[in-house]
Amino acid sequence: TNSTYYGIHMERSDDCTFTHVRSNDSYYSGISLWNVWYSSFSNISCSNNRMIVLYMRELASNTITNSMFISNNFGISFSFGDDNIVTRSYIQNNERGIDLGYSSDSNRIIDNSITNNNQYGVTFNGIGERNLSGNWWGDQSGPYHQEDNKDGEGDKIIGEDCLFSPWRMTPIDHTPPVATI
Repeated sequence: TNSTYYGIHMERSDDCTFTHVRSNDSYYSGISLWNVWYSSFSNISCSNNRMIVLYMRELASNTITNSMFISNNFGISFSFGDDNIVTRSYIQNNERGIDLGYSSDSNRIIDNSITNNNQYGVTFNGIGERNLSGNWWGDQSGPYHQEDNKDGEGDKIIGEDCLFSPWRMTPIDHTPPVATI
């Protein structure tokens, strides 16, 4: 898109389908979604966005699959977002991978490649189920976690009470969309 602020911004929608969407080089967020429910996103490609690639606020029960979030400040950021699924996607080479913040509970981040993110792969606070299992973290030793996997050499998980084992021992082999970088 090459937008000066948002690549794509949507509010107050439900039961939508987004497929083959690209958002690159936006100043704030590549894709900004507020109050979006029961929607699916597939083959999304976001790269080189200055702030947050996929910013999701006050939303629930959405699925993101077969997508790429590469070389951004934040890969994906949930704020007040519950019961969402991110699967079969690449979250790589960002400053920060996935931020599950501000009452973002019971989200499942499964079967993804979360690698080479500078500060962390996933961070979260709050309560609720956090299923981070089945992801490739960039190393066979799994993600680094300060309490549960101090020997992990993959991307870092910041937060407590999450399920990240078992993790993938080999990189995922999904066919991602082609990113425009």
